[in-house]
Amino acid sequence: RNIFSIYTSNIVSIQLQVAFISAGQTIETRNVYNGSTISNLPVPVNKGNQFGGWYNNSSFTGTPYQNGRLWESENNLQAYAKWISIPYTITLDANGGSLQGSNTINNITYGNSFSTTSTVSRIGYTFEGWYDDPTDGKKYMTTSGQSIDGWDKESNATLYARWAVENYEIQINDNGSIVWLGASGLSDTSCSIEYGTILSAINLVPTFKASDHGF
Repeated sequence: RNIFSIYTSNIVSIQLQVAFISAGQTIETRNVYNGSTISNLPVPVNKGNQFGGWYNNSSFTGTPYQNGRLWESENNLQAYAKWISIPYTITLDANGGSLQGSNTINNITYGNSFSTTSTVSRIGYTFEGWYDDPTDGKKYMTTSGQSIDGWDKESNATLYARWAVENYEIQINDNGSIVWLGASGLSDTSCSIEYGTILSAINLVPTFKASDHGF
């Protein structure tokens, strides 16, 4: 009779630790077994970015880890989150002025600086920069078109030119003495008047001295 010997051995699964790293920070660690099924991978968020998967290297080469596949390593692992920047568009609104150049800034990414070579002008007004609101809001670009901080909106947006009305000093020679034209009318003391002030609304009752010309 033939006699067969059957030998069995204990198969020991190797336990290892997986560190999930996103934007340079470890957001989670897990203990898994070599050969076990990958499941419930974390889905992180990062402002202004689209998640592109977990990779076993910070260069994001090779095949990403996926639910349903196997953990295959005898050593601890690092899983790196890949992030894909979302491009945004800024629209420039001259807000009553005239724009020279493109009215858009394309491919802006969250947290990064941006700029424009477009310029604006408006008669009687001084340009103060670009804001995210026509009359209030936050200043995003200087008068030279350079960003003050990195882009902090997770969307496309419009930036508005901010204007400060200019003031002018108008002197009138009153038969040898000087008077000034101000918002309330004529004045013996120095004053100014805003651009765009409607003169018909100002009290222009003559206060001039008599002259040989009959004024």
